Amino acid sequence: MRECTVCHQVKPLEAFHFKDKAKGTRTAACAECRNAKARADREKDPDAYRRYSRAYWKNNPEYRFRANLRKQADYWENHERELQRNRDNYRKRKEAGCICTN
Repeated sequence: MRECTVCHQVKPLEAFHFKDKAKGTRTAACAECRNAKARADREKDPDAYRRYSRAYWKNNPEYRFRANLRKQADYWENHERELQRNRDNYRKRKEAGCICTN
């Protein structure tokens, strides 16, 4: 159990983010408070958040590589389902007379 330095509630250790996972140290503020602060900061200055995100994307090619791999995996995981959905929608629109065939 640990007390959050922001909301001063006593919470279990699992409610705190890791500061250094290798050492097992946790942050002083609970995850709820940290998430709320991050959300408020993003809402207060969304342009700064966008600048940071773009700079991180630009300066970290290994992150781009992993992100692209995840996108490819997601695409192929859902590929057949999307094709079937498109076929079904096409058939429904054709039956409804929305698609003209020559």
